[in-house]
Amino acid sequence: IYIFYCFRSRMRKAIDLPIMHALLSFLLLSIATFVLPFIIFYQLKADPLAIAYTTLYGTLLFMGWVSALILGQTFKTLPFIVWVKRYQHLAGKGSIPMPADLFNKKMLKVQLFIFLAFTGSFYIGLLIKSQILINIGLICFLLVAFVYLTNVMVILLHKPQIKEL
Repeated sequence: IYIFYCFRSRMRKAIDLPIMHALLSFLLLSIATFVLPFIIFYQLKADPLAIAYTTLYGTLLFMGWVSALILGQTFKTLPFIVWVKRYQHLAGKGSIPMPADLFNKKMLKVQLFIFLAFTGSFYIGLLIKSQILINIGLICFLLVAFVYLTNVMVILLHKPQIKEL
């Protein structure tokens, strides 16, 4: 109840995109935790479904939870690290951008939507054993990697900009 109250009365009402990735990652972790009893149940019966559930569990953990967490938290920490390196000596000498201004927000939004498309198609494909949906999901995952790499390069190649006071 307290967490719900804190969420409802927070000062920043909009949830930024890197945190949306983190929330998605914990949703995928919750689903993976829900799948775990099915693995144990089917493993005890020596049912071939245990392998399918184990595959689903592993991909939910590594391609879902860990990947979404990395995809989001990179854009919370890396811009700050680059900002400190580029603007530490310029602090107080003019108007400097915030760490959140170092990456392309539109590309991060595209990355989130493509990752959602990956999540939907890949995991539904695993559940219904559709190779076409699995392949579509993997293509989306590859596209996410390219968008992520491009946005990371935007941060790393950022040139300092200062506006005199």
